[in-house]
Amino acid sequence: MGTVATAAQCANGVLRIIDIYGNEGKRVRRFDSQDWYIATLTALDLISLAGASRDLYIAVKAYRAIKSASAFTSVSMLKWLRGFAATEKERVSLSRGIIRHFNPSASEKQISIWLTANKYPRMIDSERVITELNNQLNNAVMASMAYAGSAIGGTIRNPGSIRQTSAYALGILRTVEII
Repeated sequence: MGTVATAAQCANGVLRIIDIYGNEGKRVRRFDSQDWYIATLTALDLISLAGASRDLYIAVKAYRAIKSASAFTSVSMLKWLRGFAATEKERVSLSRGIIRHFNPSASEKQISIWLTANKYPRMIDSERVITELNNQLNNAVMASMAYAGSAIGGTIRNPGSIRQTSAYALGILRTVEII
């Protein structure tokens, strides 16, 4: 949902730029004076920020898990991001580190039992770790771009638009209630 809202904001921004340079901004001025337009842009911005917040949360969570698990191996986070191919011993250590990260009170014996019972994989595939880290890094960059866009011309820059949008939404609800 956040990605769709962000894409809609980008498309709107491109159309605004085209209008400013090709039509001297006549449509931009007309739309900017209409409540429904401001309410729609504010709603898109809030949805985009919510999606960006979720993506940042997941990226930080993944980073902390791998960093914590990497403490049990000799592999640094920077090596993982560069595409490090882990040895079998490092993959087993990483697997144990990840289990320990999510189950901090588990003993070494309990971890061994879980690995024997195939509750967790014995060795983590290093390519999957690298792919996941790169995906999370890309999501974090995109989320920061959503925040930057909102700070430049969205809800973060104009928090008063939230009040205007809520008043507009309540007005629509009252109109529908009367009909």
